[in-house]
Amino acid sequence: IEISIGLRSLLSQRIIKSNVVLIRPDVSLIQGEDGEWLELTLPEPSEEEPPVELEIQSIKVQDAIISAVPYLETGSDVVLPQRPIQVAETDALVEFFGESAQEASFELEGKVIASEANEAGRFAVDGAANLETQTVKANARVNNLPSVGVNLLLPDSLGLLAGELNGNLTAEVDFEDGVLDRSSVDLRGTAQFQNGEVLVAALPDPIQNIRGEFAFKGQQVSLEDASLQLSGITLLANGDVDLETGYNLTAQIPSVSIAEIQSIADVELPVAVDGAFNLVTQVRGELDSPTLDGRLASLGPLLIDKVALETVQADFEVILPEFQPTRFDLNELRAQP
Repeated sequence: IEISIGLRSLLSQRIIKSNVVLIRPDVSLIQGEDGEWLELTLPEPSEEEPPVELEIQSIKVQDAIISAVPYLETGSDVVLPQRPIQVAETDALVEFFGESAQEASFELEGKVIASEANEAGRFAVDGAANLETQTVKANARVNNLPSVGVNLLLPDSLGLLAGELNGNLTAEVDFEDGVLDRSSVDLRGTAQFQNGEVLVAALPDPIQNIRGEFAFKGQQVSLEDASLQLSGITLLANGDVDLETGYNLTAQIPSVSIAEIQSIADVELPVAVDGAFNLVTQVRGELDSPTLDGRLASLGPLLIDKVALETVQADFEVILPEFQPTRFDLNELRAQP
């Protein structure tokens, strides 16, 4: 640690203006049994006026290593054991200025290493903040960033095996009493996710080949050319998500057979059924209460216990308050022998 102090301000104003440099610090964040990462107890500020005032003008970090080590429960039934994430070659600079040093500029860059896959990607962030008005403006760039680090935030029933993120974003946000003002969020730029693979406890196989492109336009995110595969079934998606108006997404499965559905759901039907369907769905509505409308249509003759149907089509609606299906409505069912 290096600390430089300006003697002129100390002698003339009784203010210690200092610059702090941390060289090659090694920081470990260890998650507690309660799921918390940091437990800091700060002393109560003294009511007496200090003889001198401390004013930090800058904080610089050189070649830091930061490790996040999750808490592992013995015998915990998780789909993917969590592993440490390391941020290496980290350089940072925060400079304070303005009246009472209430304004700041910041720069941060480093390399993220995902130990379970031995993958590494780089990131860089720079911007400015006003501590008095609680506003932040930032630019972020990521290159081949391994996204498996989000496993630290996922529930036990989900596990991200692979995936890389590339992107270039700018953000402007406001806070009120330290809480994010969602109406102030302004994100702009693009991001790409590719080669994703996710384990889901309720599914027999991992979801693979996850990819998608995101365009950020203020409070709206557009999803383009998104796709994934599960047990040979391909799902395609595109559309928009708006922080104010909610969802406007379309997803479709070009072809799925009855046999594939049985394999995924691990169910046996009471009678023999053979055929394939096309599924098209639309997700609309508010962020915390979406509605899913869909149409399931046969791609050819459907054979049900030796009874052949030339075409079958069903229109349905699913109500999803807080993403919990509470109602399924079959609006129309048509079958032609």
